[in-house]
Amino acid sequence: MNGSIYQLKLTLKDSKPPIWRRIQVSGDISLHRLHKIIQAAMGWLDYHLYQFTIANFVYGIPDPEDDDWGMPVDDSRKIRLNKLLSREKTKIRYEYDFGDGWVHHILVEKIIPPAPGVNYPVCLAGKRACPPEDCGGIWGYEELLDIIGNPRHKEYKEMMEWLGGSFDAEEFDLESINEALSEFRKSTKTKRAAIHRAPASKQAVTTNITRPKSRQSNRQPEAKLPLATICFYGPDDITPTKVTVGIITAWDKEPADLKRWWGKDVVRDRRIQREITDFISAHNVQNTVISPGIIGCPHEEGIDFPIGEDCPFCTFWKGKQHR
Repeated sequence: MNGSIYQLKLTLKDSKPPIWRRIQVSGDISLHRLHKIIQAAMGWLDYHLYQFTIANFVYGIPDPEDDDWGMPVDDSRKIRLNKLLSREKTKIRYEYDFGDGWVHHILVEKIIPPAPGVNYPVCLAGKRACPPEDCGGIWGYEELLDIIGNPRHKEYKEMMEWLGGSFDAEEFDLESINEALSEFRKSTKTKRAAIHRAPASKQAVTTNITRPKSRQSNRQPEAKLPLATICFYGPDDITPTKVTVGIITAWDKEPADLKRWWGKDVVRDRRIQREITDFISAHNVQNTVISPGIIGCPHEEGIDFPIGEDCPFCTFWKGKQHR
């Protein structure tokens, strides 16, 4: 199947009317790269975990600490699309954000030769806008649409502010989607060099932990309390090795509770994600604010190095600390 092009139809499960995209991708890409392409084609922001399910096999980013939990996860970065699927009309299940549970049905419509002069991947068609991140899954999205469709609803103003002032559920901009996909149309040599410089688990970190400006601050200080603040730290602006979560119960007071986690990559560590979720849930948090990227080194000023000085362990942050 080397050199073949896969035409895939992506449909968001239970979306009515259907939210879908038709894309064409090279058959020799990894499932992890397909995940990235799906994110761009659908309009997701890629700051949650994902997995593919094919014939009862699960593919994603394995977590060694999850070996004893549920089904084993094969590394999606090591599996190529054309090695896994060789027939048209095959169906794949792709789930993004295990909290909201955005399930996509993927149908292999065609396997065809590449067209002369066409750069892949490419989006051919689609319908309707991607739902906003963190809106509660498909059922939460339907409730959101009901609210913003009724200006008299008591939550209308709050939801419109959260959305940044506007949201058109029927919008589908093919040109913008293909512009987003253009970053995947580099030569194989360039792709390999990029992957060598930054492993896939780290390339998406900034996207994973950054929200659109319109949704970072519009709900403060009107946001309902308690509120959780999530801040990421690392030796550079690529690798998050520490995360702190603070619980705000009053705007004029210090956090009522504060907890820290360390790891090789705290964004992709499922154990840490579960513990953060449990910590936030235990405090009945109503809203969450996430730092716009990695904001400093993981070492503690005044503990690991003197107050007012640069961290001697993280040279990347010399003169850049934001505390």
